[in-house]
Amino acid sequence: MPGFNFGPRLEQRHEQRLTLQQKQMLETLVHFRLELRHLEFPEALPGLPGMEMADSILKNKQVVGILIGGVVEELWKKKRNDIASLDIHKDVDVMVMPGNLEPFQSFEGGIDWWTPFSQRLTVRSGSGMGSLEKNFQWWSNANGMVLSFGINSNVDFLPSLSPGLYIPDLEFIINLRMAEALAQLDPRIAQTEDSDMVWEKFEEKLRKSLEGNLPKEVAIAFSGQVLDYRYEDDYRKFNALQLITLENEQLVAIKDYLKSKY
Repeated sequence: MPGFNFGPRLEQRHEQRLTLQQKQMLETLVHFRLELRHLEFPEALPGLPGMEMADSILKNKQVVGILIGGVVEELWKKKRNDIASLDIHKDVDVMVMPGNLEPFQSFEGGIDWWTPFSQRLTVRSGSGMGSLEKNFQWWSNANGMVLSFGINSNVDFLPSLSPGLYIPDLEFIINLRMAEALAQLDPRIAQTEDSDMVWEKFEEKLRKSLEGNLPKEVAIAFSGQVLDYRYEDDYRKFNALQLITLENEQLVAIKDYLKSKY
């Protein structure tokens, strides 16, 4: 067969292979990602109807919200079948941005609202270097669960976001999922010399599964509210919100405070 040479040859291939320890760490990260689901609540409104309800409530309250959770990941999935696949996720999670907030009733409109809280807390260093008091902001829902990430608002660009529900882009979702996994992992493991390659592989797995396009119905319904360059030309909207990861010690301080309060 012309063009094919089946004789012996010697070649050098630069291929990074995970060690057994690294594979175990990667499996742990994937496990955390799959298991990060919270309790269901009655009368939850899933899928596109839930997104539209959240958008309406946010506009009525004149605040900005960001779609998070399983629904936003499903929206960008490469292997998503159709709009009905959104309904496999039992509810719609929305992260509400700080502002002059009207109170949200528990699961108002059938939506799982994650609202911001601020408090001065004592953070104890895991290295035994003492403690430090700082002002913290975190997001919690009606079940008292705490997100392992937060959002910094860029005051210069935030006015470009009018009230309503926004759909974040691929990079935001990847950073969100990595923050969730990191929060569940022992910091001593996460900071080992072997961890860099594992995080790269974990990010690669996420990216491969989330390179699709929005369902047409969603792109139409949320025109101007999709923070992705394929759907939006206004760069100010992309720079208005920046996801940040809460460190393990910060999460411990927040949860200790909530336990003492309730």
